[in-house]
Amino acid sequence: MNMMRQSLRFAIGQIVEYGPPLFIATFMMAIMNASVDAQQNQDIQKDIEQLLRESQVTGREGLQKYLDEAGNYTYKWRKIVRRKDSNHKLREESEVYEVYPPALRHKVKMNRGRLAALIEKNGKPVPADRIEKDRLKIGKRLESYQTDDQRSKEPRPEITCGSCLQFSVWQKTPMTSRSVAVSSDELIEKCDFEQVGREKVNGRQAIRLHFRPKPGAQFGDETGYLAGFEGEVWIDEKDRLMIRLTASPQGVKFERSDSAYLLENAAVVIDRARLGDGVWTIRLGRFDGIKYAGKLLWLDEEFSIEWFDHKRYQVDSEKEIINKP
Repeated sequence: MNMMRQSLRFAIGQIVEYGPPLFIATFMMAIMNASVDAQQNQDIQKDIEQLLRESQVTGREGLQKYLDEAGNYTYKWRKIVRRKDSNHKLREESEVYEVYPPALRHKVKMNRGRLAALIEKNGKPVPADRIEKDRLKIGKRLESYQTDDQRSKEPRPEITCGSCLQFSVWQKTPMTSRSVAVSSDELIEKCDFEQVGREKVNGRQAIRLHFRPKPGAQFGDETGYLAGFEGEVWIDEKDRLMIRLTASPQGVKFERSDSAYLLENAAVVIDRARLGDGVWTIRLGRFDGIKYAGKLLWLDEEFSIEWFDHKRYQVDSEKEIINKP
């Protein structure tokens, strides 16, 4: 529309200077150029919508592949919470767990206790004997799950998410519970996207899209803050999978605009990592309610979770130990 206005202003200038014949030719050219520009914009928007749809399909397929392979891996899981105390001093609490997902192909009740061993708390390692005791319990629970999985005839629940890039933080009290969340599926549904270029993310070429809520978009209770946010997503060019998401309040100015900088400084962050066998997994999720105080609903702390150090393992039922390569 802006291009058409500029072309028409130019055409009006031509009639003043050169007369009606040249004006008619110039006017027709302006209309044609505006029409071509509009068609190109429509084609670009269709390409973006197709890319987002592809990312939702590959997201479901990628999560399915991860669930199929998850039982072969152990990984570490780090939770970090930073908050200000009554003296406004920043305090940090952290926990690191060694996690062992079960290898399940069927629907099984997950009611046998935690499948994770605490190995570090607030930067201090947990005693080795306690870790070994937890590993022994985990090994027995995993074998119990495998037995139930072999007996079960109910298929594993189908994956219903789209691109499956989502993260949330919950706060529970005896009286109520509340959460802050972000979901790429909701963003795809309720935001306008435009391509801003290509960029390497963790050494892989990715397509970068900017998003902003559509006029009048209504978000859920736990995502209502997004009505005043905007951000970026990166889609892996080869695997067609959404691998990174950052979002911040509209109008926030950053010193730099590259992916790595936004990953460290945006209010909301989700990041994926690709394992050696081609399986994609969530690597990082973070809400920063300290730097962006009052912008993330009720959240007044920085909350982050990291998934890292994925390794293959096996359970030795006779020796009752977990073997890692």
